[in-house]
Amino acid sequence: MPLFVQQQQMISMDPPRHDRLKQLVGKAFTPNRIASHEAHVRKIVNGGARSGGGPRAVRPRA
Repeated sequence: MPLFVQQQQMISMDPPRHDRLKQLVGKAFTPNRIASHEAHVRKIVNGGARSGGGPRAVRPRA
């Protein structure tokens, strides 16, 4: 990955820029919000990607 791309990734940023962005996106990545997308993601993965590849089974979490 080119250096200029890496520098724009949030994980590569230093405070206070990282902290400001983390606060902005934090509510979108709570455990409940992530879990609310699980059924949709499973449907996509189990149905296969439109660009190719066959269906892939996803094991449920224990």
